[in-house]
Amino acid sequence: MLNAAMEQKATDGLNLRLSIASNTAVPFLLFGLILGKASTDIWTSTLWVLAGLAIYTLAEYVFHRVVLHEFATEGHRLHHVEPFAPHAMPFSAGLSVHTAMLVILAISFGFELGLCIALGSSIGYALYCQLHELIHRDPSLARRLVPRLYRHHMLHHRADQTEGEENNFGVLTTMWDRVFGTYRA
Repeated sequence: MLNAAMEQKATDGLNLRLSIASNTAVPFLLFGLILGKASTDIWTSTLWVLAGLAIYTLAEYVFHRVVLHEFATEGHRLHHVEPFAPHAMPFSAGLSVHTAMLVILAISFGFELGLCIALGSSIGYALYCQLHELIHRDPSLARRLVPRLYRHHMLHHRADQTEGEENNFGVLTTMWDRVFGTYRA
């Protein structure tokens, strides 16, 4: 039993390090591609990157609210029961999401604008991963660095929430919770 627990802890640790490394590397790779391919001016590219970040925050909210709370509830419910327990998404999931997103955006908006939007979205995803990890693995530091977002997310994890009354789905921002009426202070 002890060996299984030690193996799981090592696997969780490796998964966490690979996830952080890959999710942080993707924005830099996309930025390098943009520099090599850019034919639009820096301001236009910057606006599309910011649009990608905004799109990411909306996607994060919708995914969390709809997919994790209405369809893939069992695994996410375990996260709610023990929010400070080690938990990790396989590191390859982030790479898969980034790859699919880049292909879809390149087809939809053209390669260059697709890269800019993907960069903004990848920055959002990397920030989300880092922030969510910080909130759950080092709550005292999270309370000092991002007190409002920490409180927002911890209210989402309240034990007294009943199904259908969940709130505070955003992690990077409270904006979409405010827009869609799921914000609670």
